[in-house]
Amino acid sequence: MCLYFSPFTLGVKQSIRNEAGDVFYQAEYNAENQWIYVQLSGNLTLEDIRRASDSFVELFKISSVRKLINDTSAVTGEFKGIEHWTIYTKMTELSDLGLDHYAHIAITDKRKVNRITLGLKTQGIEYKVFKNLKKAKKWISEL
Repeated sequence: MCLYFSPFTLGVKQSIRNEAGDVFYQAEYNAENQWIYVQLSGNLTLEDIRRASDSFVELFKISSVRKLINDTSAVTGEFKGIEHWTIYTKMTELSDLGLDHYAHIAITDKRKVNRITLGLKTQGIEYKVFKNLKKAKKWISEL
């Protein structure tokens, strides 16, 4: 994992590469807007998701923000067990750290979104799905 400070955003950025050397995870703490933006891409394994999730939990710990934009629109393939692991493991941890608004940029089926939404609502997290970054930023900026 690479963690560095960006002079352009006055925030913190992270990136993680997979075994092939490709960046599959990038995250940035946006101090001005008080959110964290996470972008995942490629064909991810459960281990990739675990590494990425652990990294953005660290960003939450150092930033104390309450808003997350998670962009999975460039993720390919299916990863079994990820919904349960993400919702009930990392989202519980993020909820405990103060996450209360989650914008998800995704191209996914409606049933999967409904399961994720229900899981997050039980933890007090308001969750909305968007098809593009512009709409996600607009929603989360108005909060």
